[in-house]
Amino acid sequence: MKRIALIIISLHLLFSCSVNYHLKKAIKKGYRCDEISDTIQITSVDSIPYIVNDSIVWEKIITQKDTIILHKTSYVPKTRFIVRMDNKRFKDSLKYIQKVYSDSLEASVKINKQDNKAVIKTRKRTPNLFFLGFITGIFSVILFRYAINQAFKKYT
Repeated sequence: MKRIALIIISLHLLFSCSVNYHLKKAIKKGYRCDEISDTIQITSVDSIPYIVNDSIVWEKIITQKDTIILHKTSYVPKTRFIVRMDNKRFKDSLKYIQKVYSDSLEASVKINKQDNKAVIKTRKRTPNLFFLGFITGIFSVILFRYAINQAFKKYT
C-alpha cells in the first residue's frame, strides 16, 4: 500500500503543472504585479548645547530625512462570474431602493402636479408684447403718412 501511494505521489510531482505555467497563464488573462515606491519624510528634533555668558543655552535643530519604501501590489482581473454577480447585486439593490422610495416618489409627483395647477390658476394674464408693438408700429406709420400728406397739401 505504501508503494502505491509513493508511486502516485511521484507521478503527480512529475506530471503536474509548474508555477511558471500558472504565472504565464495568469499574465495572459490580465494579472499584473507592480512594484510601487512611496517616499516618507522622517522629521527628527535634535538639541545642541552651547555656552553664552556663563550659561548653557540649548538650540533646537529640526532635520528631515526622506526614506523610499518599495512594496509590491498585484492587480487580479475579475472573472466573468464575479462581474455577473456584481451586476446582479447592483440590480437587486436598485430594485429594492425603487420599492422603498416608490411611495414617496409617487406622493412627491402628485404634490408637484397640484402645485403646478395652483400656479397656473393664480397666474394673471399678461398682454402679448409682440402684438402690442406691431399695432403701435402700424398706427405710427399711418399717422406719419397722414402728417406728410397734410404737409404737402399746405404747400401745393
